[in-house]
Amino acid sequence: PSFYEGFPYAMVEAMKMGSPVISSAFGVMEELGRDSAHLVNPKDPEQIMAAMERLLVDSVYRSKLIAKGQELTAPMTWLHCARQIMDIYQKL
Repeated sequence: PSFYEGFPYAMVEAMKMGSPVISSAFGVMEELGRDSAHLVNPKDPEQIMAAMERLLVDSVYRSKLIAKGQELTAPMTWLHCARQIMDIYQKL
C-alpha cells in the first residue's frame, strides 16, 4: 500500500470496478476509504496479511466493501468532471 498519494486514482478505479480495496490508513487514502476500504498500516505486513485473509474468507464483509466502494465512486465519472469544469468556466 502507498504511503502517500495526491489523489488515490488506483483506489477509485478498483472500487468503481467492484473490487474490495485494502489501503493505507494514511492521508487521502484514509479520508476516501473510511468505510469503503479495509485500512491498514502499510508498514505492518501482519495487518496487510490479515486484511487479505479477511477479504478472502469473509464474503459478507467483502460484499459490504464492494457496495460501499461503488456507492462512493458512482458520481466520480469523466462526464461529471467535465461538467464541473464547464461550470467553473461559465462562472468565470
